[in-house]
Amino acid sequence: MKRKLYKEMTVAEQLRWVEEFSEFAGKQMPVLMGLQGSWSPEHKRMMERGLRLLAAFPGAQEYAETALRFGDYDRRTYRLPYYVDGVKEEISANVVVRDAEGNAFAYVPQMKQMQRRRGRPTREEAYQWQMMMAAGQEEDVETEKQQAIARLLGLEVITNPAGREKNNEEMRAEREARAARDAKMNPGLFAEEEKSKAQGEGGASDGAATMLQQRGQAQPPSTIAAMSQARLHLDQLSWLLSPGLKERVATVAELRRTAASYAEQAKMMAERGDKAELIEPVAQLAAQNTEAYEQIYDDVDNELATVCYRLKHDAPFAQRFGKRFGVKDASAIIKELKPYLQKMPPEFEVRVKAVMEQESPEYIAKVKAEKAKKQEVDAILKYLRRKDKTATKKRVETSEKKFERLVELMGEEQAEIYRPLLVAIQEEYQVAATAKPSPTENG
Repeated sequence: MKRKLYKEMTVAEQLRWVEEFSEFAGKQMPVLMGLQGSWSPEHKRMMERGLRLLAAFPGAQEYAETALRFGDYDRRTYRLPYYVDGVKEEISANVVVRDAEGNAFAYVPQMKQMQRRRGRPTREEAYQWQMMMAAGQEEDVETEKQQAIARLLGLEVITNPAGREKNNEEMRAEREARAARDAKMNPGLFAEEEKSKAQGEGGASDGAATMLQQRGQAQPPSTIAAMSQARLHLDQLSWLLSPGLKERVATVAELRRTAASYAEQAKMMAERGDKAELIEPVAQLAAQNTEAYEQIYDDVDNELATVCYRLKHDAPFAQRFGKRFGVKDASAIIKELKPYLQKMPPEFEVRVKAVMEQESPEYIAKVKAEKAKKQEVDAILKYLRRKDKTATKKRVETSEKKFERLVELMGEEQAEIYRPLLVAIQEEYQVAATAKPSPTENG
């Protein structure tokens, strides 16, 4: 059965999911991580609840589905914090904010108090009021969800003061201010040609101009040191991104235009009094396109922050990076990418360290050894379970030796679970030996 993804849920369903996930991450996961011996049925139910919650996110689906299919939970708990932290980061993307000192807070708007003017409303006002009430109820649930996410992350909540409903002029001014702020915060995703020329001719340094000429190439600019001399646009940093993300970045301009077009269309439909069922699909298209390009921004931030962190803390990665791009000193790159790293939540470091560990020779050797160990254990158990062999003295001796090896591989406590298989072979041999007639009886 296909599981419903978090992004496909309604706001109310997302709120319930966050509350259940908080219960698992805060109370049940610590219990599971502290288990040393065998798992009780209740422990297994805890793990299964957590895995079903994780399966709501594509990045954790394979891990969750595989664990649920095989049920070998004790072997998979060591990866559980990695996926839980990844999910926390994903659901908190639009909640966590940082101050100038880098301290993290959860920004949660207060629930709206719907107010209306005195007197009998016009037809248009009545329709707008119905739309606002429906949107207000959904926003209240969204606020509850954001508060639940803040509790999950253990962050202090900051909010805006509740007040009266804004009039049309105030809302228009707010939209214009937000658009100007967005343009200022994201000026360089697709720099205009005129702006690029102006920077090449005037305000930018020669090093920055060189990098502008090399925009879109897979290789870094030849003068890396110039990175610290001028603030670069995202298209000048694209050589640091993975190929798949670079392709997605190229779609952002079209996504933003499409989102703006659908949003304007939905606004015009509402102003002329179209039915809500006609407006909703258009508004959904605007929201989907907006969500798509905002996700690209988040992924770019994450990848650039990862490069920065690994250049600072992962010597093998820095060595491979320098060899690939011909970079001898990455200090300018680290300085340029530092703002991206500062945006990341505390869970980011845990996740990147897990990736670094997986790429280390020690981890690869460990995984290889664990795979070989599992194959040997499976072969021993297969031998002990065979029913097509008679219980001869040689089979008993071989089974005893294999069980001793099983104890070495699994430990005595875990191996004891399979001792009945050995005992059954020994008893079968004893029965066969007792039933065999003696030479005197034959005589």
